[in-house]
Amino acid sequence: MKNWSLSKKVVVADICNTLYDSNTTYDFIKYCIATDKLPAFTKMVYPCILSRVSPFFWAISLVQKAINKDIFKTIIVSFLKGHSIQDVKEWAEHFYEDVLQDRIIGQTFSILKEYNPDDIVLVSSTLEPIAATIAERLSIRHFLATTLVKNNSHYTGEIERELSGTKLAALQNKFQDGIELELVISDNFTDKELMSRSDKKIAVCYNKQHERYWSALPGVTILNITASNDRV
Repeated sequence: MKNWSLSKKVVVADICNTLYDSNTTYDFIKYCIATDKLPAFTKMVYPCILSRVSPFFWAISLVQKAINKDIFKTIIVSFLKGHSIQDVKEWAEHFYEDVLQDRIIGQTFSILKEYNPDDIVLVSSTLEPIAATIAERLSIRHFLATTLVKNNSHYTGEIERELSGTKLAALQNKFQDGIELELVISDNFTDKELMSRSDKKIAVCYNKQHERYWSALPGVTILNITASNDRV
């Protein structure tokens, strides 16, 4: 790994709904179900917990809000229990090729192309196998993502470290020599602290509510995205 000095400036980019028109964790599990990579029962469970017409969805939403924990993500990650690390890696590669390549958001990719890939760090709460695949395809060496518990060569179906809301601390822990943030680009509200530390900051916004939230951050550039007509 490159030894970065205290003066090293880096570009930090979120993944979900920033680089790709996708919540990649949920879309990945949905893809694995649709392509029969996961057991048949998941085809029934997935819509029961994620459909807004399901009473289970609203019950889980209430509990999730009360305890401030992403229960939906915990449940769908449990679908990976017992599956080999190698299999999930291959599934993530297929997911990228079959789904994500068609969901690139052109405006944000154009911004990243202005920078050296070695200076870019993908920092996302998506699952590590997904982030690893994206980083590899984009020739980006450094990434941080939500990690999963492993038991030898298999996943246990549990989250080891959730990255959402802890990205700044994770970056500081990974690059202990120190870095400076040249640019942070994200749509994620929980990235506000991270973005506030950056020289340049670009907030990806999909509606007026997003614009109002981010406009309060000094020096931020608002990037309005209409995902449906911005894919390349």
